[in-house]
Amino acid sequence: MDLQVYRDALFPGEKKTFEEESYLPKLYTAMASKAILQGKVAGLERHDKEDHLVIHLGDVKGLVPRSETGAGDDSLTWYIGRPVLFRVMKVDRQSMVALLSIREAEEVVAEPTWKDMEKLAPLLDEYRSLLRKRYKPDDGVSRSELEDRIRVLESELAGMGWIREGLVEQVLPNLAIVNVGGIHARLPRAEMGLGYGETADRLLSVGDKIDVRVHRVDLAEKVVIVSLRGVRPDPWVYASRRYEWSGMYLGTVVQYTETGAWVELEPGVRCLARVPLFKSLPVGSRVIVRLTVVSPKRRFLRGEILRTA
Repeated sequence: MDLQVYRDALFPGEKKTFEEESYLPKLYTAMASKAILQGKVAGLERHDKEDHLVIHLGDVKGLVPRSETGAGDDSLTWYIGRPVLFRVMKVDRQSMVALLSIREAEEVVAEPTWKDMEKLAPLLDEYRSLLRKRYKPDDGVSRSELEDRIRVLESELAGMGWIREGLVEQVLPNLAIVNVGGIHARLPRAEMGLGYGETADRLLSVGDKIDVRVHRVDLAEKVVIVSLRGVRPDPWVYASRRYEWSGMYLGTVVQYTETGAWVELEPGVRCLARVPLFKSLPVGSRVIVRLTVVSPKRRFLRGEILRTA
């Protein structure tokens, strides 16, 4: 038997090679079609006095100038290691370098989301205004009319998608950045339902997929604030069973106002308490509060501070 025929019979099929196929044709095609690609940021380099994110694309180095990240003056280091969307703006075959834009890709992806936000914005403004009136009633609107309108708005907002899935991109002690449909929304600590002294990094991690509720939309500044309220379990559901009129409870002073001190009894449940004139209680003080008003439907507790714990 011929040796080559013998080898072909013994090792059928195509021989596998380990040569890396050039990425150039894919990049030229993507540039011509204005396609949106995805890659992982591998590092940060400085070229021509400007910071550039680095994305490895096979045998081609992809560079994203700061001006094409959409990050403004913020640090770019938090991009390293995370996946991003980008468009190809230019390809240099000689140097095997591609110039990329994250900003352009995100603008395309975020366009339909911004259209949704334009519809949500006025209803969210009215909703927050009505919630404030729960604590400062308007003489011209009865309590029942106020609650009826709030329920109607909640139903309308739910139908319009005020609860959306997001991807946690950055976590700071008092803030998280969540990508919601291509928009880098802000999730402040106050909207996480955390207890006094707890930080965002105890609740969230980069890469977490979470549901958030759109809280506020500033169309002029292109800012979206999201919240975990209404997404995480609501502690007020059980407040009527946990707290009673004239009951005394342990809490933490978290804020002062003209009418008293806000005392946190548990994460998400606060009491507006009268402070004894002879007491000087700094924020963070542990105190015993006696409740004088218990109204879970209004999500409101009032009381008086008896002593420090």
